[in-house]
Amino acid sequence: MRDFSKTDILFCAHGDRRGAQRNSNLKELAAKVTQQLNPHSCDIALLSEEGDLERKLDAASGSRFIIIPMIFSDGYFFTKITNAVNEPVANHSYKSINVMPPLCDWPELAQAINISFPLGPILLVAHGSKKSSASRLANERLADRLKQKYGRSVECAYLEEEPFAEESIQTFSEAINVVGLFMGEGLHGDEDWQAVLHKAKETPIRASTIGSMAELCPLVVSKIQCAIDDE
Repeated sequence: MRDFSKTDILFCAHGDRRGAQRNSNLKELAAKVTQQLNPHSCDIALLSEEGDLERKLDAASGSRFIIIPMIFSDGYFFTKITNAVNEPVANHSYKSINVMPPLCDWPELAQAINISFPLGPILLVAHGSKKSSASRLANERLADRLKQKYGRSVECAYLEEEPFAEESIQTFSEAINVVGLFMGEGLHGDEDWQAVLHKAKETPIRASTIGSMAELCPLVVSKIQCAIDDE
């Protein structure tokens, strides 16, 4: 059995700005990982809170540090994580540090989606942006992996750029799967997400954000274990 007693695990996410139970998905994930792996520490850092990431980095005292960005693209927030890790003022007492890639670049995520949504077309809904292509490109990479490796019918749509999700979902006359690339249940993972689903002509076969998927925790645990094995 792998020993995580000297490993600090840090989940990094944007953080919910709305909702009755802010960041509940993230907190629940950290609690489950703690229960299963019993690490030296397992915490969350909210990128929307100034200085939170830096404080959590400096507080780490184990010999191994695994940072898991619970974000989907390699855009602004992923860069914020890597910049903080590379800051000379950060606590570098740990012997090894592993910053995992964004979720859309995990091959295992495509596999989990394929298994969890086994029948019918898939609509991947991401944030999107008029200022950066990072979200769109990450969504397209995930879609391509689902198409090429698993032969799935996949379309991409967005909240803040074309093709807009509320319009795209109306182009399907049959029931489909709708997968939201959102971790939390704040503005995008709740209010915007529900607005998209409300536009569906047929009740989806299954509709879930990644953060709400029960399959997320086993996926993350396996990813952490593999990171240790690869050292």
